[in-house]
Amino acid sequence: MSRVSDWAIQLEDDFWDTANKVVGGCEYFGQFVQEMQPHRDWLGTHNDQEYCERLRDAWDNYWSDKR
Repeated sequence: MSRVSDWAIQLEDDFWDTANKVVGGCEYFGQFVQEMQPHRDWLGTHNDQEYCERLRDAWDNYWSDKR
């Protein structure tokens, strides 16, 4: 892979590492979205709908284990 591809993959991995750390400290989904906003560009070309859907999946996965 090219260095740009490696960099993009690393940014996405870093995004999800951050999301996994942040999600537990959020009381509701909107707060999670707000907390992750500074890292939004780490996911690259995803549109806003897909971005929110991916965060929703992460939110649901995290909290499904806590119920």
